Amino acid sequence: MLLSLSAANVFAQSSLIATLSHEGEVSMFYGASALQQAHEAAAHGDVITLSSGTFTSVNISKAITLRGAGMDTDVTTNTFPTIIAGDFFICICDTVTAKLTIEGIYHNQRIIIDQTPTLNCSLTNATFLRCRLNDFGFSYVPVLTNVKFVHCKIENLDLGQIASTNSTLSFINSYVCSPSTRSSSTVTMEFTNCILAYYRANFSVSSIGSAILKNCIIRGVTGEEGYYGAYSYLTTAYNCISVSCGPNPWKDMTNNTNHVANFNEVFSNWDTFELTDEAKTKYLGLDGTEVGIYGGNFPFDPKTSAPQITKFNVAAKSTVDGKLSVDIEVKGVE
Repeated sequence: MLLSLSAANVFAQSSLIATLSHEGEVSMFYGASALQQAHEAAAHGDVITLSSGTFTSVNISKAITLRGAGMDTDVTTNTFPTIIAGDFFICICDTVTAKLTIEGIYHNQRIIIDQTPTLNCSLTNATFLRCRLNDFGFSYVPVLTNVKFVHCKIENLDLGQIASTNSTLSFINSYVCSPSTRSSSTVTMEFTNCILAYYRANFSVSSIGSAILKNCIIRGVTGEEGYYGAYSYLTTAYNCISVSCGPNPWKDMTNNTNHVANFNEVFSNWDTFELTDEAKTKYLGLDGTEVGIYGGNFPFDPKTSAPQITKFNVAAKSTVDGKLSVDIEVKGVE
C-alpha cells in the first residue's frame, strides 16, 4: 500500500487527521480542513477515515464511505468523538452506483438532503451507522430510496417534505427525537426497536404517518393542545409501548399488541435508554426480546466497526536520503 503525504500539510504532531483510501493508495490530510481536502481528492467508492476531533464540514457530492472515531465520549475506553462542525448538503447524482455510508460521527448542526432540480440529485442506498445527528432535513422535495439509520441518535428529524414522494426509509435500534411527517401512502418508513421522543408540545406537526412501528417505545409530551406523540393515519404499530402520550394513543391502530405504561415503569436510565428489569421481561417485541434499542437482532452499540487511528506522528523534516518518518497507531475492533 502506497502512503502519500502532502508536504504543505505535514507537521510534527497533529491532533486531526483524515486518511483517503483510493484504489490501494492512501493519502493523508491534516488539520480542521482535512475532511474538505480529502473529499475534494476523493472519487466515488473511496473511503475517508477521520480521527477524533472537530473537522470543518463539507458538502458531500460523492458516494464515499466516511468513518469517524465515534459519536460520543467514552472515558472507559478513552475514546473521543469525531465532530463535523457546520451545516452541509448531501447531493449525489442519480447516475452514481456507489453507495454513501457515514459511520461514527457527531454532527452538531444541520444535514440537508438536496434535490435541487437543476442538479438531478437524490439519495439512494445510503446508510448512517452509529451517528449522532443534531438536525436532519431536506431542501426541495427529495426522493430517498432505501436510506437506513442504524444505531443512531437523531435530535430532530423533519420528514414532512418527503410526503409526496416514493421514498423508503428505515430506522433500526435508534433514538429519534421529534420525528414529523404528513400522511402519505407513497412513503414507506419503518421503525424497528427504536425510541421516538417528543418534547415540543405545540409543534405544528407532532405525529408521524405512513409508518410501520415494531418493538418501539414512544415518549410523548402533554401540552396546551393535548397529547403529542400519538400515531394515526396510515400508521401500523406492533408490540410497542406508549409513555406520556395520552390515555389511549393506539385508538386508531388496527391491532391490539401495543401497551400504555408509566415512564418510571419502563426506564431505569433515560440517558442510556435502559429499561427496568421488569420492563425487559414484561414488554417484549415480535421476536421475544425486549422492546427498545437494546432488543432485536442488532442491539444498540455505539462503538464503531472499523479500526481507528489513535496515534499519528510525522517528523518535521525528512532524512538526508529523502525519507520521512511516520508513526501511526491504529486501534482495531474489540
